[in-house]
Amino acid sequence: MSELWRDLPAEPTFEEVYTELEETVHKLEEGGLTLEELLGLFERGMRLVRLCGARLDTAELRVSQLIAGEEDTEPPSRDERSTDSDGAD
Repeated sequence: MSELWRDLPAEPTFEEVYTELEETVHKLEEGGLTLEELLGLFERGMRLVRLCGARLDTAELRVSQLIAGEEDTEPPSRDERSTDSDGAD
């Protein structure tokens, strides 16, 4: 298991990681923590930010691939169809 995923479910979803990040930020903003506690929470927050970023990068890549795939599989336009059928006669 990756160091970044320590204390999280085996395969955390983006939503799980983001919720944990929000909770970590809230704890940091509340204050009343020792320097060591602050550093530990900050470190955890940074790991969570990296996980969120990785999830978003993966999603962006998938969307780009889907868009590119749609461009490759678009049906021919009306002009292209009529040109193709003209040559077939």
